[in-house]
Amino acid sequence: MEVRSFPEYNPERIESSVERAQSLELFLGEYLAECGAQRPEIDYNVFEDSGWCYKDVADYKFQTLWEYDPPRWGGCIPQWSVQSIYHYQDQRLKPHLKSTMISDWTGQNELIFRGELIALVRMIRGRLATPGLAHYAIHPALLFSIMGPQQARMLQGHMDGAKLVIQRSELYDFRHEDVDVLYSFAQWFLSSPVGNTEA
Repeated sequence: MEVRSFPEYNPERIESSVERAQSLELFLGEYLAECGAQRPEIDYNVFEDSGWCYKDVADYKFQTLWEYDPPRWGGCIPQWSVQSIYHYQDQRLKPHLKSTMISDWTGQNELIFRGELIALVRMIRGRLATPGLAHYAIHPALLFSIMGPQQARMLQGHMDGAKLVIQRSELYDFRHEDVDVLYSFAQWFLSSPVGNTEA
């Protein structure tokens, strides 16, 4: 499979900022799926053999993972939307989730957006209610948040008793193709779950 070309940022393109984020999310999805094929020293498909499994967002039966903003978009385009969710293949060992979301926001390093917070909380709550996973004390959720001006960052959340703990990366600039940034995202996306989730 040939990976689509990188969506160079052009503010004059006639499209909404959330559509720009979606173009980047589609590119990153194909880039990650082909990561193994792009590395001749690796003789297996990194994406397929990473232990992560994809299911359609609706199949998780979590509370709504999108939000529309009718005043601006006439209710047709989401302000934010979780596009994909992955769980670890052997859920008996690892309750972790990872996901991608798109939004029409312009990122700010010092702020976590309401939609990012809602998405993390709803996924964590959904995992707590998933049969066979209730015995875990910690349900980590890693969120790759892709924003309108082709910025992206990673947020990881989990509950620590009654407290929500969120860690976040800096904002990465994807307005122009940068191999180092792409590789860094690939490393995070394809990494294996770590940590004691039963404590």
